[in-house]
Amino acid sequence: MKRSADFQRGFTLVEVIVVIGMAAILMAVSVIALVRPQVQASVSTITDTFMADLKQQQLLSMMGDSGSQTLAQAHGVRITASSYTVFVGSAFTGSTDNFAINLPSEVTFSYSTLPLDIIFTKHSGEITPISNLIIRNTSGDQKVLTINRLGGVTVN
Repeated sequence: MKRSADFQRGFTLVEVIVVIGMAAILMAVSVIALVRPQVQASVSTITDTFMADLKQQQLLSMMGDSGSQTLAQAHGVRITASSYTVFVGSAFTGSTDNFAINLPSEVTFSYSTLPLDIIFTKHSGEITPISNLIIRNTSGDQKVLTINRLGGVTVN
Protein backbone atom coordinates (compact mmCIF):
# COMPACT_ATOMS: atom_id res chain seq x y z
CA MET A 1 0.00 0.00 0.00
CA LYS A 2 2.87 2.33 0.46
CA ARG A 3 3.62 2.10 -3.23
CA SER A 4 0.15 3.32 -4.30
CA ALA A 5 0.48 6.34 -1.98
CA ASP A 6 3.84 7.21 -3.57
CA PHE A 7 2.29 7.35 -7.02
CA GLN A 8 -0.46 9.78 -5.97
CA ARG A 9 1.89 12.61 -4.93
CA GLY A 10 2.61 15.53 -7.30
CA PHE A 11 0.92 16.67 -10.50
CA THR A 12 0.18 14.76 -13.64
CA LEU A 13 1.61 15.89 -16.95
CA VAL A 14 -1.85 16.95 -18.14
CA GLU A 15 -2.36 19.18 -15.09
CA VAL A 16 1.00 20.89 -15.61
CA ILE A 17 0.27 21.51 -19.31
CA VAL A 18 -3.16 22.97 -18.48
CA VAL A 19 -1.68 25.37 -15.89
CA ILE A 20 1.10 26.48 -18.27
CA GLY A 21 -1.49 27.04 -21.03
CA MET A 22 -3.64 29.16 -18.72
CA ALA A 23 -0.62 31.22 -17.68
CA ALA A 24 0.32 31.79 -21.34
CA ILE A 25 -3.21 32.99 -22.16
CA LEU A 26 -3.20 35.39 -19.20
CA MET A 27 0.18 36.81 -20.24
CA ALA A 28 -0.99 37.30 -23.84
CA VAL A 29 -4.13 39.14 -22.69
CA SER A 30 -2.13 41.37 -20.33
CA VAL A 31 0.39 42.29 -23.05
CA ILE A 32 -2.44 43.27 -25.41
CA ALA A 33 -4.06 45.31 -22.63
CA LEU A 34 -0.80 47.16 -22.01
CA VAL A 35 0.00 47.91 -25.67
CA ARG A 36 -3.44 49.26 -26.66
CA PRO A 37 -3.32 52.38 -24.41
CA GLN A 38 0.06 53.31 -25.92
CA VAL A 39 -1.40 53.26 -29.43
CA GLN A 40 -4.42 55.31 -28.29
CA ALA A 41 -2.08 57.75 -26.56
CA SER A 42 -0.12 58.22 -29.78
CA VAL A 43 -3.26 59.52 -31.57
CA SER A 44 -3.98 61.90 -28.69
CA THR A 45 -0.38 63.08 -28.51
CA ILE A 46 -0.17 63.70 -32.27
CA THR A 47 -3.51 65.55 -32.16
CA ASP A 48 -2.34 67.77 -29.29
CA THR A 49 1.01 68.50 -30.95
CA PHE A 50 -0.62 69.24 -34.30
CA MET A 51 -3.15 71.61 -32.72
CA ALA A 52 -0.35 73.44 -30.84
CA ASP A 53 1.64 73.85 -34.07
CA LEU A 54 -1.49 75.04 -35.88
CA LYS A 55 -2.16 77.67 -33.19
CA GLN A 56 1.50 78.75 -33.26
CA GLN A 57 1.33 79.34 -37.02
CA GLN A 58 -1.88 81.32 -36.60
CA LEU A 59 -0.35 83.50 -33.88
CA LEU A 60 2.76 84.15 -35.97
CA SER A 61 0.55 85.18 -38.87
CA MET A 62 -1.56 87.47 -36.70
CA MET A 63 1.51 89.14 -35.18
CA GLY A 64 2.92 89.68 -38.64
CA ASP A 65 6.08 87.79 -37.70
CA SER A 66 8.28 87.91 -40.74
CA GLY A 67 11.03 85.59 -39.53
CA SER A 68 13.89 86.07 -41.99
CA GLN A 69 11.64 88.02 -44.43
CA THR A 70 11.56 91.82 -44.61
CA LEU A 71 7.75 92.12 -44.83
CA ALA A 72 5.03 90.55 -42.68
CA GLN A 73 4.05 87.14 -44.02
CA ALA A 74 1.17 84.70 -43.84
CA HIS A 75 1.98 81.38 -42.19
CA GLY A 76 0.65 77.93 -42.95
CA VAL A 77 0.68 74.19 -42.43
CA ARG A 78 0.91 71.61 -45.24
CA ILE A 79 -0.60 68.23 -44.35
CA THR A 80 0.25 64.97 -46.10
CA ALA A 81 -0.76 61.46 -45.08
CA SER A 82 2.39 60.80 -43.07
CA SER A 83 3.62 64.26 -42.02
CA TYR A 84 2.89 67.94 -41.76
CA THR A 85 5.10 70.93 -42.48
CA VAL A 86 4.91 74.43 -40.99
CA PHE A 87 5.93 77.17 -43.40
CA VAL A 88 6.07 80.93 -43.95
CA GLY A 89 4.30 82.52 -46.91
CA SER A 90 0.98 82.51 -48.70
CA ALA A 91 1.85 79.26 -50.51
CA PHE A 92 3.91 76.19 -49.70
CA THR A 93 7.38 76.05 -51.25
CA GLY A 94 10.24 73.63 -50.71
CA SER A 95 12.15 76.23 -48.70
CA THR A 96 14.81 75.22 -46.20
CA ASP A 97 13.05 77.45 -43.65
CA ASN A 98 10.13 74.99 -43.54
CA PHE A 99 9.92 72.60 -40.59
CA ALA A 100 8.54 69.09 -41.24
CA ILE A 101 7.09 66.86 -38.55
CA ASN A 102 6.88 63.16 -39.47
CA LEU A 103 4.15 61.09 -37.88
CA PRO A 104 4.85 57.71 -36.28
CA SER A 105 4.41 54.89 -38.80
CA GLU A 106 1.12 53.73 -37.22
CA VAL A 107 -0.54 57.19 -37.40
CA THR A 108 -1.82 58.94 -40.54
CA PHE A 109 -3.79 61.99 -41.61
CA SER A 110 -6.84 61.48 -43.78
CA TYR A 111 -8.73 64.12 -45.76
CA SER A 112 -10.59 64.22 -49.08
CA THR A 113 -7.59 65.76 -50.86
CA LEU A 114 -4.01 65.55 -49.64
CA PRO A 115 -1.73 67.41 -49.51
CA LEU A 116 -3.85 70.02 -47.74
CA ASP A 117 -2.53 73.55 -47.19
CA ILE A 118 -3.94 75.54 -44.28
CA ILE A 119 -2.81 79.15 -44.75
CA PHE A 120 -3.49 81.78 -42.10
CA THR A 121 -4.05 85.26 -43.52
CA LYS A 122 -1.54 87.75 -42.18
CA HIS A 123 -2.86 90.01 -39.41
CA SER A 124 -6.35 88.40 -39.22
CA GLY A 125 -5.27 84.75 -38.91
CA GLU A 126 -8.36 83.57 -40.78
CA ILE A 127 -8.51 80.46 -42.98
CA THR A 128 -10.90 78.65 -45.25
CA PRO A 129 -12.88 76.34 -42.90
CA ILE A 130 -11.90 72.66 -42.91
CA SER A 131 -14.16 69.78 -41.95
CA ASN A 132 -13.35 66.13 -41.27
CA LEU A 133 -9.57 66.16 -41.06
CA ILE A 134 -8.95 62.74 -39.51
CA ILE A 135 -5.97 61.56 -37.48
CA ARG A 136 -6.09 57.77 -37.18
CA ASN A 137 -3.89 54.85 -36.29
CA THR A 138 -3.63 51.31 -37.60
CA SER A 139 -5.81 49.87 -34.83
CA GLY A 140 -8.78 52.06 -35.82
CA ASP A 141 -8.61 54.78 -33.15
CA GLN A 142 -9.16 58.21 -34.63
CA LYS A 143 -9.81 61.88 -33.91
CA VAL A 144 -11.84 64.03 -36.31
CA LEU A 145 -10.85 67.71 -36.44
CA THR A 146 -12.99 70.57 -37.69
CA ILE A 147 -11.29 73.94 -38.07
CA ASN A 148 -13.49 77.05 -38.39
CA ARG A 149 -12.56 80.21 -40.30
CA LEU A 150 -11.06 81.81 -37.18
CA GLY A 151 -8.78 78.83 -36.57
CA GLY A 152 -10.82 77.33 -33.73
CA VAL A 153 -10.43 73.56 -33.62
CA THR A 154 -13.14 71.10 -32.58
CA VAL A 155 -12.05 67.52 -31.87
CA ASN A 156 -14.49 64.60 -31.96
